[in-house]
Amino acid sequence: MLRILLVITALLLCTRPVLAAPLKVSVAEFKVTGATGNEELKGTLQSMLASRLSSDRINIVGANEEPEVTVIGTYIAFGKVFSLDGKVVGANGKSIGRAFEQGDNAEEIIPAIGRFAQKLAKEIDKMSLAPSAASRQSELVPAVLPSTAAAGSSVIIRNETPVVAKGSDIIRQENRSGNVKNGMIQRMDGIMNGIVQLRRVEGGGRELVVALAGELLLYRQQNDVQLIGTEKNFSGNEKILSIDVADLAGDGTPELYVTVFKGDRLASRVYRVENGTFRLIASDLPYFFRAIAVKGAPRIYAQQMSIDEDFYGDMYEVAKKGAAFEIRNPIKLPKFGNVYNINMIADKEGKPFLVLLRPDGLLAVSNEKGENFWMGSDKFGGSEMYFSREDLQNARVTGSQQRKRFIEQRMIVTKKGELLVPKNEGLFVVGDSRSYSKNSIYAFTWNGITLEENWHTRVSQSYLSDYQYDEEHNELILLEVVSKAGVFDKGASAISIKKVE
Repeated sequence: MLRILLVITALLLCTRPVLAAPLKVSVAEFKVTGATGNEELKGTLQSMLASRLSSDRINIVGANEEPEVTVIGTYIAFGKVFSLDGKVVGANGKSIGRAFEQGDNAEEIIPAIGRFAQKLAKEIDKMSLAPSAASRQSELVPAVLPSTAAAGSSVIIRNETPVVAKGSDIIRQENRSGNVKNGMIQRMDGIMNGIVQLRRVEGGGRELVVALAGELLLYRQQNDVQLIGTEKNFSGNEKILSIDVADLAGDGTPELYVTVFKGDRLASRVYRVENGTFRLIASDLPYFFRAIAVKGAPRIYAQQMSIDEDFYGDMYEVAKKGAAFEIRNPIKLPKFGNVYNINMIADKEGKPFLVLLRPDGLLAVSNEKGENFWMGSDKFGGSEMYFSREDLQNARVTGSQQRKRFIEQRMIVTKKGELLVPKNEGLFVVGDSRSYSKNSIYAFTWNGITLEENWHTRVSQSYLSDYQYDEEHNELILLEVVSKAGVFDKGASAISIKKVE
């Protein structure tokens, strides 16, 4: 008897139950009733729910894999009130459980999706707790611990399959090894919409200008970010749409170009920022501004607004003549093009092309004649920044006397010819309200025929409101909204620096 007990004890010490493999779960496209933008909302809700369900117990699978469990969701809106209803179904078609969540307005959709996912996960867990024949057969199989990525790893370098590399924050394509290292990150109160690097300073730091809706902030960034100046001289009906920087005077002191929307018109400004102060040198300019680097040297381009059109006519280069500013050298824009969603690239021979971020999020490249040369299939961009204009003509259709015009994220072309394009995801749209929940930045090279992806940053779980690239020091400067504003909360943003290697 003692011998038998010793054998059993030895077996128990050498074995342990295998942890159950995560369940394969598919999230079906939502059925949407009573909401504006039904088609877009179907996929958006599907994506948001899938990202929140994914865990060590739940493996979200695509259409090409056979799921063990399927989640079927419905979104119903009655005015501002909405309801989320879900059913969990097994592979045999049998219902496992149900869950629901509701809210009183569009701002509650994202937190409601989170609560909805938690409830559904509990129902899905009922399936994982049910013992299968396979699990019964493997109860005494010796445990094998899965291999883990290196500590602190945040980069995948691609060959045939993704490979995680230590200390990186960039996913690179085959034969393009490298990484991005996380640097400084600092949280600040308020929703910040724009950022530019004004200049480098002694000691390896830099001066940054950050824009809120009605305020400009000057920061010095080294080991942390310190506020050294402000400009608050904006009225209640003025809204800062974008900020850009360039040294058009050529005197070594860059000018700050601030696009301001006032009431129903443009009233933009230009500042010189010196010794911690903002000095206004031009105001009430009827232009949208955007900095575009041509052969590495940033220039300011402008576009106007008309009574009927939000973006009117050609895009012009801005020139500084003494104390005055003028526009010259018009550039014909392709269909859907405006000063915010366009940039210039060149092939290996230096032949110029225009790259356009279309309203549907697709990248398109056209030649000098405006002919469409290439168009991609993946969506990029995505912005919550907008201005509103009176639109009585369509009020009966839209239900609002105002229309929102969203302006696109900036694209950056480096001196090496690399095109940087941001991508905000996790979108939901209810009426004219937009909200994004995650972002990444992609880098492409134009080979004369197509845009080839070089690398992209790992997805960050925040909305990217703006960014810059310090090419001299290979650093991405990211401005993210980490907490949305609410009725009793003014929200929060964060500036982070990532070293590209």
